[in-house]
This record gives sequence, structure tokens and C-alpha cells, in this order.
Amino acid sequence: MLKKTLSHRSQATIVSDLVGRWIIKNNPTMQDKFYISDKAISSFDYRFMFTKKWQPFVKMFNLELAVMKENGELARIIENYK
Repeated sequence: MLKKTLSHRSQATIVSDLVGRWIIKNNPTMQDKFYISDKAISSFDYRFMFTKKWQPFVKMFNLELAVMKENGELARIIENYK
């Protein structure tokens, strides 16, 4: 979507702030080409979806995710994408 905007195939692109900043950071040709609005269009929590056969894994995943949130590891990982 960002490439389409740069090639004038669209006039704007809407992406999540974190994803957009990561893409731009990792594509030097895109740096300093976009204005990033401070205003949110909407806000929602991310969700992972699994089929029922993954239910035992989901329980372990949720426990590990809670630990990562508590000890700050998740925040450190997300910070790498900014």
C-alpha cells in the first residue's frame, strides 16, 4: 500500500502506526516520504485465532504472553519495531 502511494496509484495509505513505521524504517527509499498523523482513526486490540485443535497450545501461549507482559519482555520486543 505504501508503494502504491509513492507511485501515485493512491493518495493515502492507512496502516497501523507500528507496522507503518517498521516498514518505512526498513525501506530507505520510503524514509522522509510520508507524513504520519498523530490522530488515530480507530483503536482495537490484536487477537490471535486458532482452531480448536490448538487449544492446549493456546493455554501455554497465554501463560507465556502474560509472563512477557509482566517482565517487560513484550514491550522490549515491540520497541524494536518502532
